[in-house]
Amino acid sequence: MKRPENIPTTATWNEDEQLWELHKVIGNEDIGWHLPADMQGDLLIEETKYWTPEGRLYLHLGYQGDIDDDDYLWQTYFPPAHVPAEATWNEEDMEWQLGERNQQEQKIGQWKYWQFPSGYLICETTFEHGLDTNITRYHPNGEIAYVENAKETYWQRSTQDTNEFFFEQDCPFDHAWQARRRPNYSPLTVDYFDKQGVQIKNSADIEHLRVGAIEETAIAAIKRLKKVIKLVKKDLNDEGKENIVDSYTPHFHAQITQQELATQEKKLGIKLPPSYTEFVLAHGLVIFGKYSECCRKMFPEFSRLLLELECQWEINPETDCTAQRIKKLNNMITFSYGDEGLQIVWYHCFDFNTLNPDTGEVSIIDFCQDECYYIGETDYDMCQSKGFDDHMRYIVDEAIEEIVDEYCS
Repeated sequence: MKRPENIPTTATWNEDEQLWELHKVIGNEDIGWHLPADMQGDLLIEETKYWTPEGRLYLHLGYQGDIDDDDYLWQTYFPPAHVPAEATWNEEDMEWQLGERNQQEQKIGQWKYWQFPSGYLICETTFEHGLDTNITRYHPNGEIAYVENAKETYWQRSTQDTNEFFFEQDCPFDHAWQARRRPNYSPLTVDYFDKQGVQIKNSADIEHLRVGAIEETAIAAIKRLKKVIKLVKKDLNDEGKENIVDSYTPHFHAQITQQELATQEKKLGIKLPPSYTEFVLAHGLVIFGKYSECCRKMFPEFSRLLLELECQWEINPETDCTAQRIKKLNNMITFSYGDEGLQIVWYHCFDFNTLNPDTGEVSIIDFCQDECYYIGETDYDMCQSKGFDDHMRYIVDEAIEEIVDEYCS
């Protein structure tokens, strides 16, 4: 590193910090201002000065030996010439700031902030009633990094290196330049745009795959989902591909035997619906996604929903349930986790209250914790189709809709 002319010849270049630094040991009589009486005498004071690569002095520290940051005798930061002289130093945020406060010490009007150590303008904010209502953040080169106001919210990348945050570090598109918040959408969702302002949409033609046919089987629905994921993955970066696999891709995680099913049937005194039995004997148990706590996952140990309400939600059948409700809850058999991590669906259940005696099929219901005090109180219609196939088609349709919403819209 070439030494600027104003840097003392005794200063050394710190490669790790990318700074010039000069350390000296001095007597307190040479400091240049008065110290408290208990610090006067023949004390040795150490000081370190730091200069930026171009030669600007920006930090001067004074201390005694090995100390913590809070014990500096002085700690002076020197702003660049372009930072207004009236700007004050904010030690907590390591930046200079300029703005007005009211009598209650609330920030009012426009405030500006300059980032340490280079002093670039990092943020402009307007305050009303103590709240920031209009925010613009900048990258070090002056390009806009983030805008939030009553009309819009967006994040934008920079043409140069920056420490500013771009929405979602796992952004699925390498060429995304701007992430714009979708209004009136919860949870927080964004649309991505390229550098020319054109919205990025996945190019895969999946419209005909979004909704399964009424007669679609469970395995056909899973194959449809895999096809959609394969098509969408083509336009994603590595992080996007990993995310879609971890969140949506179906995996068969366990084999199941006729004997295992018979054991469950004997324990519960039921006959499992044919559409379910045919599926698991041929393919095994499936999980949608891989690592997320919200993955839907089939399990081999069934349970009555009434027992789950007693154990997990402390429902007391004797005081909280009528005899009719107890009977109905005992006819609901859990066989799969839902997306309980989102507090929406805890279990998928075979509902034997809907048993069709001619086909052996039952409808499948989703149990949500919000229903724990009233589920089982209503009447249920007889199942008129293959319940498990309907269930899997619904799950696949829902997963594809989420994929389209996240990657293709």
